[in-house]
Amino acid sequence: MATGDVTATGLPPEVDDWLELLKDLVDRVKAWAEAAGWETRLTGRDVNEREGVRYEVPVLVLDRDEAEVSLVPVARKVPGADGLVDFYVMPDFEDVASLYREEGHWFFHYAFHADPIETHSLIETERFPLDEASLDRVLNDIAAHA
Repeated sequence: MATGDVTATGLPPEVDDWLELLKDLVDRVKAWAEAAGWETRLTGRDVNEREGVRYEVPVLVLDRDEAEVSLVPVARKVPGADGLVDFYVMPDFEDVASLYREEGHWFFHYAFHADPIETHSLIETERFPLDEASLDRVLNDIAAHA
């Protein structure tokens, strides 16, 4: 069972770099979420890449009231970005928000829930930098619709 321990030996340098980025991301999100009243717990997920590279990535689970959200690393290689991490609403494992590592920074890609009075014919995704205020805004929107 995965434990959230991201230490490993003998990994390619690019995987070590990815794990360091994830550790920093999880530490920041954990601190900001706890400051906003979310309970947190750390677990992990095994990753098997091509060429037999295997390692564990951290998964951060956030709980508040009736909402449970997991921050799950998806891939370190994606078109146009240097990594992808998704937020999932549990227990349905519904993908609701994404963080892409672009130009050395994490950016949200998220479609805020529309005002029920307004009508929209398509989902409009916004792109904005990850910081404490944006995390709080996204998590509050997710929790309000969980």
